[in-house]
Amino acid sequence: MDFQDSDGMESAARRVAHLLQRPEHLEKVDQLRRKFTRQKAAVDARLKTAVQTQLDDVKTGLNKLKNALEEVQEIKTSMSDIDAQYGSCQELDRHIKKIQDAHWQHSQLAAAVDHLKHIYTVPTVVTEANEMIQNSNLLAAHQKLHELENTRDELLYQMHKSTADTADSKSGNQPLLRYFEPVKELSHTLGSQMWFILQHVLDTTRTNPALVVTTFRIIEREERADERAQQRRKATGFHSPDRPKSWREKAITTLDSTIQNRFEGVQRESREIDKAWLVKYLMSLRKILVEDLAIVKNLAAPLFPPAYDIFPHYVEHYHTALMSAMEDVASERMEAGEIITLLSWLKAYPDTMLSNGLLIDVSMFEPLISQRNESELEERYLQLIRDTINDWTKRMLDAEAKDWWRTTLPRSNVDKQFQTDMPVLLGQMISQNMDVVEDTSAELRVRVMELFIEVLQDFQAKYRNEIIKFKNRHVTEGRREPVYFLQYTIASVNNCHQLKEYTGRLKDQALELADGSTKALQYEQMFDELFKEVMEEFGNIATSTLGMLCDIVFMDLDQFLEDLLTKKWVGSSKALETVDATIRDYSSDFKSLRPAYFADLMNDQQHRLVKEYVKALTTRRMVFKSHDDRKKAADHIKQEAAKIADLFISINSSSKPASIKVLNLIAEIIGVKDTEMLDLEIQDLVRKHPDMTAEHLLAILSMRGDVNKSQAKAIVGRTPLAEETDAVSTNTDAQSTSRPSFASQVKGFFSD
Repeated sequence: MDFQDSDGMESAARRVAHLLQRPEHLEKVDQLRRKFTRQKAAVDARLKTAVQTQLDDVKTGLNKLKNALEEVQEIKTSMSDIDAQYGSCQELDRHIKKIQDAHWQHSQLAAAVDHLKHIYTVPTVVTEANEMIQNSNLLAAHQKLHELENTRDELLYQMHKSTADTADSKSGNQPLLRYFEPVKELSHTLGSQMWFILQHVLDTTRTNPALVVTTFRIIEREERADERAQQRRKATGFHSPDRPKSWREKAITTLDSTIQNRFEGVQRESREIDKAWLVKYLMSLRKILVEDLAIVKNLAAPLFPPAYDIFPHYVEHYHTALMSAMEDVASERMEAGEIITLLSWLKAYPDTMLSNGLLIDVSMFEPLISQRNESELEERYLQLIRDTINDWTKRMLDAEAKDWWRTTLPRSNVDKQFQTDMPVLLGQMISQNMDVVEDTSAELRVRVMELFIEVLQDFQAKYRNEIIKFKNRHVTEGRREPVYFLQYTIASVNNCHQLKEYTGRLKDQALELADGSTKALQYEQMFDELFKEVMEEFGNIATSTLGMLCDIVFMDLDQFLEDLLTKKWVGSSKALETVDATIRDYSSDFKSLRPAYFADLMNDQQHRLVKEYVKALTTRRMVFKSHDDRKKAADHIKQEAAKIADLFISINSSSKPASIKVLNLIAEIIGVKDTEMLDLEIQDLVRKHPDMTAEHLLAILSMRGDVNKSQAKAIVGRTPLAEETDAVSTNTDAQSTSRPSFASQVKGFFSD
């Protein structure tokens, strides 16, 4: 206590020191004393109130405990009195047995009297109930049926209790059962009417929804009656006739069979009768699916008891019935168009179920057709379309090759460039087939695109062969037939350009397909490689066909080119004049080529002409005996090289005369007077054309006539050739990348 007082004193001292920190605060001492006095009085009042409240509560609790004790004593006394009285009543048990028997007999008689009116009126009530059923007053009819069945069951139950231990208990029920046979028939009639309603439940839902509600009210009542009968049987052993009826189970079975019959009832025509049989069949299925489920969701579901969960039930069974229908259709031997129709319908099925207000996610169900059947359909479609397209392209190429022999010019576009309808037809065929599979899976569309790439590759080989056969036959027949060989060959070159452009557009379409697939990156890489090969091959076909046109030109020039670097050629320009006139004449026809191909062809002819000059120079057609002869021949070569350059530039301003420069270099070697300078000239030629070989150089030197074989070999031996050292190749890399090599300018000659 002293410790608490000391703490209080210390706390009070700190508080007073805090309040009186300055001298002027002493003026407030009286004010502070009154304030603390009021606070102390308020605290004392609260303490007194709290103590008084606790005392009152304790007093109340003690009074309640006293009352409870008194009540317990009274109960104990009453229980003792009851025990004493119960012991004295045990003798009454023997006397009350007679009263119980009399009560049971009275109850039986009362029940019999109560049921007599129902027994006597059974035929009348059955007739009335049948009339009610015919008038669709099913609920009232069921009420009468229920009363009759209750009467029958009660009578049978009473007999069951009275004869349960006798041998003839069953035989004694037979007269009563025969008497109530019409009740059983009435139940069957009512059930048949209800099953009929359920078989047409969707139509009834729209026309008379109350009838559907009544039907399920009756079914639910019968279900409860079945439960009561089952409970009675467990309790008493009494088995009520016709129980359980299981009408709910029968109702579900009826609905399920109705769903199956709904799909089986859709008429499916044969292909012989109607080519569009599958389209019409699938449209009918879709109509049934959407309309029926919409009715179930919006109209029927509120009429069914919640326990039936009728909308999911219908969705599941419609899906199952549809699976059966689709598997049946998939087993048919379908044509390509029919397969695509089916696959497109299957792909659209999930969206159909999600739309139209149904909002059904079918991903939880099995696919409408198995993966195996779907794969078999796709494989069959690909095989059918492959056979069809191969046959179509064959007939198209046959028609194209036949058109080449016509006596009319091919069609030309607005730029007066010859072309045929073949590229357009081929492009349309591919586009149409791709449009057909647009609504199918991304994987199938990718496979169809792969198929068309194969078709294009096969077409390219056949197209190239047809062009070669066309040219060979033209040459074999003396170039008299066909009349418009050049024009149709030009059209074939232009066709390659169109096909190459179309292939590029098809590649873009293929890459879009790849984006929608699960293997996008793999497909993109595959399409990049495949389309690159196809486009390059169309370019190669165009190039080889341009080579054929070049061959035709030089067939006309062969006899004149034979005179090059001969005595007849020296001092005469007749051969070149003929070449000039011939090339100019052909170039007017070649103007119908696309500009890029025209430029390529002109460059090819220039290259071929230079090649003929080089061929003449390296086959030792003549050997010069004096410097004047060499000088004259060298000047003539330079003059004709200049004329050749002018010729091709005048025809094609973009012509590149680089290949002609090799003639000037060879002319310098032939015309140089001092043989000591040959080393420099040879080295200049090799430096500018590093792939020159010793054989080429020896042939050129031998034409001079003043250099023997040993001297020529010595000169060539002193010249660093690319075939002898890699150093030259390394030193001339920069030059060779910017300047055409000699071998590239006379490509194909040195292997002749």
